[in-house]
Amino acid sequence: MKVNFSENLKMLRLQNNVTQQDIAELCKTTTATVSRWENGVNEPDIYNLILLADYFEITIDELVK
Repeated sequence: MKVNFSENLKMLRLQNNVTQQDIAELCKTTTATVSRWENGVNEPDIYNLILLADYFEITIDELVK
């Protein structure tokens, strides 16, 4: 999941003019954590995957594939 998720998150964020700070606030985390997600260092838990998918109006499958 790391590579595709990280690429997808960054692409979606940039296409929608959303900052890492916006994502951090949505997920109640830090910008450092969002950066680690985008760089494939860490992965979000299922709760945050649901939040992100809902925010970008896509399915979790689309987010992670």
